Amino acid sequence: MKRILGFALAACAACGLSGGVQAQTYPSKPVQMFIHFNPGAVVDILGRVFADEIGQILRQQFVVVNREGASGIIAMTAVAQAKPDGYTLAFAPPGAIVSQLHLKKDLPYTIDSFVPVCQVFENQFVVLVSPGSPFKSLNQLMDYARANPNKLSYGVFGIGSVPDLQFQSLVLAAKAQITQVPYKSLAQMTSDTSSGQIDIGVTAFGSFGAAPVRVLATMAKQRNELFPDVPSAGELGFPVSDPAFGGLVAPKGTPPEILRTLETACAKAAEAPKWHDVLKRTGTPGPYLGSVEYAKRLRADYQAKGELIRLLGIKGD
Repeated sequence: MKRILGFALAACAACGLSGGVQAQTYPSKPVQMFIHFNPGAVVDILGRVFADEIGQILRQQFVVVNREGASGIIAMTAVAQAKPDGYTLAFAPPGAIVSQLHLKKDLPYTIDSFVPVCQVFENQFVVLVSPGSPFKSLNQLMDYARANPNKLSYGVFGIGSVPDLQFQSLVLAAKAQITQVPYKSLAQMTSDTSSGQIDIGVTAFGSFGAAPVRVLATMAKQRNELFPDVPSAGELGFPVSDPAFGGLVAPKGTPPEILRTLETACAKAAEAPKWHDVLKRTGTPGPYLGSVEYAKRLRADYQAKGELIRLLGIKGD
C-alpha cells in the first residue's frame, strides 16, 4: 500500500512540475513564425529582424514562413489550426483576424482563436503614383477623381485590408469614385503602379523598396518624421483612422508558461538596437504593448473595423 501511495505522490508531483519543466525547456526546437506577405514587404523585413532578435534571446531559431494569399487568411488559418505548443506563431498586422472576419463568412477561425503576445510596430500607409503621373498632390488627384468618376484605378493588396479601408475613407470624404483593383501580390501591385498600369498604389512605408514611384501623401494624421517632405492626409484636411499595428500572436490554448516566456523575450527584442534600426529604416513607428494591452487594442480594432466596413458599404462574401 505504501509503495502504491508513493507512486501516486510521485505522479502528482510530476503533473505539478510539467508546466514548469515545459516553460524551462521551451523552446527546444526551431519555432515557425508565419508572415502573410511576400519577402521584401515591410512586415517581412520587420519580421525577419524580430525573428533574429527573439531567437538570440531564447537561444533557438525562429524561422520565417512566408504564406501569402487571401488577404492573410491562408497564413492565419495555418496558425489557428496548429498545435498550441508555442512552435507555430504569426507575426502580422491584425487585418486577417479583424477586418476579414467582417467580410468573409465561415472562416475557420475567430478573433478568439488567437492569443496576443505583444505588439511591436505600427504601419503608416502611403498613396503612390508613377513618376510620369500628371498628379503632383493628393488634392489634385481627388479633384480629378471627383470630376471623372471611376476613370482612375487604385491597386491594393487585400480587399478590406487596413490600407484599403483607409484609402476608401479618403475617397468617400472627397466624394470621389475610384475603381479598386485587388492584388494577390504586393510586389506586383507596386510594379504596376510604378509602370503606370494602374493609376494609384496603396501600400505601407518601406514596402515599395527602390521602385520608381512618387509618394503623394501618407495616410496619417501627421507627417512621418523620417519623411518630412511627404505631406500627411490629415494636414491636407482628410479624415484619417487609427494606424495599423501588429506583432506576435499564438494559437488559442498555448500554455501560459510559454506565453510568458515569449512575452518576456518580446519586450527584450523590442529594445534591441537592430530592431530600432529597422524601424527607422522603414519609417515604421514601434510602440510596444504587452499581451494584456495588445489584446484590448485588437478587440477595440475589431469593433472599429466592423463599423467602418458598414459605413463604407463594403460587401463581404
